[in-house]
Amino acid sequence: MSVFINGVGMVSPQLTTGGQFLNAVVEREDIKLLCTEPDYSTWFDARQLRRMSRLTRISLTAAVECIREAGIDSPDAIVTGTGLGCMQDSAAFLRQMIRQHEEALSPTPFIQSTHNTISAAIALYLKAHAYNLTCSHRGFSLESALTDALMMLSEGKNHILTGAYDEIIEDSFVIQQRMNLYKKRSILNTRLFADATEGTIAGEGAAFFMLSNTSGSHCYARLLAVETLYKPADVQQVHDYIPHLLNRNKLSPDDIDLLLLGKNGDARHEDFYHQAAAALPLSGKAAFKHLCGEFPSASGFALWLGCQIMRNQTVPEVVQLTPFEKKEIKHLLLYNHYKKINHAFILLAAC
Repeated sequence: MSVFINGVGMVSPQLTTGGQFLNAVVEREDIKLLCTEPDYSTWFDARQLRRMSRLTRISLTAAVECIREAGIDSPDAIVTGTGLGCMQDSAAFLRQMIRQHEEALSPTPFIQSTHNTISAAIALYLKAHAYNLTCSHRGFSLESALTDALMMLSEGKNHILTGAYDEIIEDSFVIQQRMNLYKKRSILNTRLFADATEGTIAGEGAAFFMLSNTSGSHCYARLLAVETLYKPADVQQVHDYIPHLLNRNKLSPDDIDLLLLGKNGDARHEDFYHQAAAALPLSGKAAFKHLCGEFPSASGFALWLGCQIMRNQTVPEVVQLTPFEKKEIKHLLLYNHYKKINHAFILLAAC
């Protein structure tokens, strides 16, 4: 079965809306990368915007851009993924509980704090009454959503809107920094890989993809495989996993033109990426988290980037880890892990 990605939508710390493909790189010297938000008034009217939280605006914009590009009025299903859900509303509800001693609470922040708020908002906007599901599997959230979408396409569905989203809020950022997930000092994001210390930079974003069983006029790539590996025993297991994945898809290591890695500047995580690169010695190497930061569904940015690379047949210099000289990109493998626990592989091919 062939699965085609016929539309994409992305709101991220970079300029990624309106069909832009890293035309200009956003640089920030900080420990967190917040989204570069578009002018929402070009997408929604003022009444709609007043009812939306920040993450809802970001995610709905990405979803609507994806839908419009694919030319699909209403998908057969909406499947989303999120690692931490709507954190801003969750924090607002908890603060209200403390401030008001759990009495006379407004239900609005609680209702909007649930993980499926975004997929519901998309369905309401589209007036879509079909299958609607949100996966919340931390570092596997997008991959779980993609897997569900692939199963539905194999059962005869035609168009599945699939995406993932996560946001930064100060409360969760402070907690995770205390857990040594992030760096202790500000760093220029484009210099992230030159800082061989512990910790990374926080990120956020929303990415959406229209998966279809037929190729459309805006086809970006074919989605060949989505596979996950939970808590590998050692780095060698990642090295050995890649040839088996490729063999299952009737490919060899030499067939992979580009390996897109989830390097995040944390010295504790480098061994896994070194092993993945060693498994594909002839492939070009690229990375993406210096542009979007680290978050549970960061592979959404990587998949958006991979789709753009496949369609435009060019690898932006800002993501290259090694000089890339190939003129034709037929196959791309994305490898990412979250906290060395959730390891994900996504394989793309040219349309």
